[in-house]
Amino acid sequence: MTIENESNEVKTAVGIRDLIECLREGEVRPLEEVNNVESALEMIKSSTDRIDQFKELKKQRTRSIDAEIETLTTRIEFFKQVIVATLENKGQKNVKFPGLGKASLRNKKGKWIIDDEEELIEILKKEKEDDTCIKTKQVIDKTQVNKLLDVWQRIDKLPKCVSKEADETAITLSYEKPTADADAVSVPTPQKVSA
Repeated sequence: MTIENESNEVKTAVGIRDLIECLREGEVRPLEEVNNVESALEMIKSSTDRIDQFKELKKQRTRSIDAEIETLTTRIEFFKQVIVATLENKGQKNVKFPGLGKASLRNKKGKWIIDDEEELIEILKKEKEDDTCIKTKQVIDKTQVNKLLDVWQRIDKLPKCVSKEADETAITLSYEKPTADADAVSVPTPQKVSA
């Protein structure tokens, strides 16, 4: 190990210690050296990688759980159809099993399916039923309103019904992608992580 490598390892250890001290105290404060930011980037990268691993694990588990739910749901619907067929065949509307539950047949009203909404709206307007059957909802276009409010703020015309959060300093982090061949010389492509 060269003296330079030992020096870098010591700096990294000091940076991690400085960062862990901030974390333990729960206090956001400047690190002792700008070079200690490297340790923070490494910890952020490690945490981001771990989050990605958990997300992938969650997807895998969700898929298997979803498949099991689908199987059980299909089974439930099958058993319901068996019960309906049995009760209809035996001429009964319901059957009760004390301590467990009961099954009852009822007529379920069919749902209307609107094949052409625009045509139906025109018919409702023609029949003067649009006031009761058509709902309209006004929605503010946040992008356009934000632009307008920025202008109004500059000319001191802001209405009292709006307020603005304080501006914050944001940070964008980028990481170099590891190369497949460590001996190959290539230009690193940064990965961005925004906060």
